[in-house]
Parts: sequence; C-alpha cells; structure tokens
Amino acid sequence: MLLNNSAMKKIILFCIVISAISANGQQSLKDALFSGKLKMDSGKVIRKTDDLSNKIDTVVRKQPMEPQKTQQAVALTGDSLSAAPLTQQGDATTIATGVTTETNAAPKDNNTIWKEYIEELTGTLRTEVLPNKKIKNGTYSILIEYEIDVDGQTTVKTVSCDPESSYLEQQVKERMLLSSPQMTPLLGNTGKPRKAIKKYTMILSK
Repeated sequence: MLLNNSAMKKIILFCIVISAISANGQQSLKDALFSGKLKMDSGKVIRKTDDLSNKIDTVVRKQPMEPQKTQQAVALTGDSLSAAPLTQQGDATTIATGVTTETNAAPKDNNTIWKEYIEELTGTLRTEVLPNKKIKNGTYSILIEYEIDVDGQTTVKTVSCDPESSYLEQQVKERMLLSSPQMTPLLGNTGKPRKAIKKYTMILSK
C-alpha cells in the first residue's frame, strides 16, 4: 500500500527531529567529559538517555595560594641611613636601621677637675700677672688652701707665697674667688656629705 505525499513528509520530519536530539545528547556528553565536570565513576556505564545533571561535579577546586613575596628594603636618603630589610609584625612595619646609642661618659673625679682648673689658672697668671713690674724675677712657690663644701662648691681660704709677694698672693686669691671649680662632695663616716679642707702648691717662674 502506497503512502501519500503528506504521510511521507511527516515520517521524514520525525526522523530529522530524532537525529537532532541524538546528536545534541552526544555533544553534551562529550562536553561534560572533556571539561572535567562529569564525576568519575568507573563502575557505571553512561548511556545517552541518562540524566547528566546529577553526575556533574559542582565542587569548586581551590587554587593554591601563591607564597607571600618578601618585601625588600627601599634605599633611604641620608648620610647615616642605608637600605635595610622591612620587618612586618601584624599591621605595623618597622625599619631596621642598625643605629646604636652611646653610653654616657663617666663623670670626672675631683683630682681631674682640680688639675684642669689649675692648668687654666696657671696660664692666666703667666700671661696677665707675672709680666707686671711688681713681681721680681725668680721662682715662686704658692701654697693654696681651699675648702670643698657639702654641695661641692670650692672656696679659697688662704694663699701664701715663697719668696713673699703680696701682689702675687692677691692676684691668685682674686681669680680663685671669681671662678672656683664645682667638685663632687666628700662623704663622711655616716655617708653624708661633709666639708673638707685641701692644700695645693703651685710653682710659677718669671
């Protein structure tokens, strides 16, 4: 029995639709396999009619984090600063400069203070006093008696000269009264500062 033209057209159209659906299913299966989204299961066989939605791996794979790069130092401008590594602690960043602090110098003792004072006084007497005509040529031994108070302040008591020269004695005493050195107070047996009398002999020659 021969089919009419209308029936033949319907059969051909149906075959085309079936072919298209089959081709799309195969393409979707290939895409899922090659894209890596399809779950691997060696114990099962995938068919064309299977639902692929429950076989796709939806878990997002985390990319490994790159190690944190070490920050390098930036050259600092200045005479005493150079490039130094940056050290990070939390949110704060510090720069290691390698700068060291010097310890304070030890205080001078009384002997050193007195020696420096006498050297300065001797130079002044030689330039300002000895050239005076009131002082005869010769070598003079000048005995100085002074007191160190409880606060370390020094005060001249007596000045005697051998050979005798009242003018030289007066000049020495006046200059010591104008500028006397500050010294360290001396301690007594009880540990408290005490007054102390000291003597010193100065030699001057003209």
